[in-house]
Amino acid sequence: MFKRIFAGCFLILSVFPHERSYAIDRVVLNSVPIDKSDMRIYLLADKKSWMDYENFVVQVGEQGQGVLYHFPGWYHGKYDTALFYVDVSGDKQKDIVVILNNDRAGLGKPFKDIHILNQKHDLLFEESPVESVRTILGRLAKIEKYGNIVTIRTGRTNIKSTCRRTNTLIHANCTST
Repeated sequence: MFKRIFAGCFLILSVFPHERSYAIDRVVLNSVPIDKSDMRIYLLADKKSWMDYENFVVQVGEQGQGVLYHFPGWYHGKYDTALFYVDVSGDKQKDIVVILNNDRAGLGKPFKDIHILNQKHDLLFEESPVESVRTILGRLAKIEKYGNIVTIRTGRTNIKSTCRRTNTLIHANCTST
């Protein structure tokens, strides 16, 4: 009887597919110092596999005394993350910039790869939306094409380019006016 139960369990386990499960580890991916004291900003995430990270936390300050910002929708792939503490908004207060490698985002969607936590006051932050490259170019530059001449206008600068197509390559000669 025991042999039949053992053989049945062995047969079930060997026939039906099962995936290997990994324990979730909370890891520190990056950290940068804060100017005010001996405090740091930490980028933490749950390690899902050897190269996948999800459920991010930005910790401002030391453990137990710091402020935590949770971002469960963020995802990061296999390459290194980047973490900066710089003023990107021009308000004379340093912001937290997180750059992830998100192969799920796809090209032209940087709002899933670049995250900016804008400093409101003291060490309190709020995530600010990041515009796509297409939106920024549409606002700052005007691109026109007439025949094989492309003109790019940005502020006072005009760049004219003559383009010709050879198989799959595009050749351009640029002149600035």
